[in-house]
Amino acid sequence: MIEFKGYIFIPHFSSTEHRPMFGKNINLESEILYENLGGNNLNLFSSKNKTKKAAAQYKKNFKDIKKIVFGNLEITIAENESESSFFKDKDSLVTVSNPLNNQEIGIHGTMFLGPVVEGRKSQYPIPCAELSQNGFVTYTFKNSKDTFHQTPYERAYYTATEVNRQGQLPATIAQFKLKIINHNNF
Repeated sequence: MIEFKGYIFIPHFSSTEHRPMFGKNINLESEILYENLGGNNLNLFSSKNKTKKAAAQYKKNFKDIKKIVFGNLEITIAENESESSFFKDKDSLVTVSNPLNNQEIGIHGTMFLGPVVEGRKSQYPIPCAELSQNGFVTYTFKNSKDTFHQTPYERAYYTATEVNRQGQLPATIAQFKLKIINHNNF
């Protein structure tokens, strides 16, 4: 298992419902403090102050921003299929496509995938949606009631197999716990 814990910021744009997550920039030679979480090998900010500073820099560079929210994120990723069984009775699961940004396969970026949410963009024909598009909805016991009684694990596992089969991408299961932090408390 690989675990990540830290802080992120999420800009809300006026022109789209897409909500990208940003963590720490991994290019040490750059003056930019932030990088899309899907492309930075899941490097989270280690402190609230660093996250605030990066978000302020981001806001200066983009004009279409309504607001920026902050979050405390914990991700636990199964590194192989045998480790994925750890999640069989867990909640708040996602499928991780291209875990750890494996650029050797010719694809840049990690995607976090959850259930399709009505009225939101999906990854059709694969039966899932990017968390940044579905409002950060994960596979839970609560939202699994209407899915032929499949558990969150079964739904995340099925999505992983479809990402692998249809997208020809490596995929695994992870627990994704995002706590949005009130801006006044951040």
